[in-house]
Amino acid sequence: MSATTYSYSLINPPFSFSGTYRSVSVTALNNQGVALGSAYNSTGSSSTSTPFLYDNGSYTTLSVPWANTTTVTQLNNAGQVIGRYQDSAGTHSFIYQNGHYTDVAVPGAAMTTLLQSSSSGKLLGTYFNSSGLHPFIDDNGHYIPLSVPGATSTFVSSGSITASAGPGINDSDQVIGRYTDSSGSHAFLYSDGSYTTLTYPGAGTTTATQINNTGQVLGSYSDSTGQNSFVLYNGQYARIAVPGANSTNALQINDKGQ
Repeated sequence: MSATTYSYSLINPPFSFSGTYRSVSVTALNNQGVALGSAYNSTGSSSTSTPFLYDNGSYTTLSVPWANTTTVTQLNNAGQVIGRYQDSAGTHSFIYQNGHYTDVAVPGAAMTTLLQSSSSGKLLGTYFNSSGLHPFIDDNGHYIPLSVPGATSTFVSSGSITASAGPGINDSDQVIGRYTDSSGSHAFLYSDGSYTTLTYPGAGTTTATQINNTGQVLGSYSDSTGQNSFVLYNGQYARIAVPGANSTNALQINDKGQ
């Protein structure tokens, strides 16, 4: 078998540079080879950033025209970018695709935050109003609140929170998260309008960490033997525990189940 060879592309946006130090970071790469990143100009303790898309040698600056600052957080396989911007009225969420910026704001909410976008175009986020913080799905402008029946609070997982937590929505629009009720905290899976509580057999606590595009859920649990990980698929739990280890913490799962 011949060895795999790779080619290298330098990503160095041709933007104007006025600081004393410049750096470039790439934060996302989709299946079409499009990269999402930011160029930073620093002078002393101050720094400015310019978000961009890189596609086969071409750069597109991402800057909401009416904003003071623009920050990007995620790129999906459909080429959609989600982020936030600031103007004189405060902080707002947006989605960018094919040269167009669209505000996303849940009606009546004091603040709307986008966490993730599936490749089908559905958005996962949270909004804040007089009754607290609530997760939702935005389906082409139709807002679907996520609230586990009987729960006192419902939360969603997202890769934008920590490197090991997310994605919280896959390309089939399934969502993982957790909820609390009178008996404690529980993991859940939301799919096609239904909520399923996830409990590893015999576990004291169960946490859903990530869901891939085939519907496999990666998570962790704790019981009398300690803390280990699992993969859930089609209702069956497969334990992940390194032989001889006191605990095993799996962080990521790909679409092949690895």
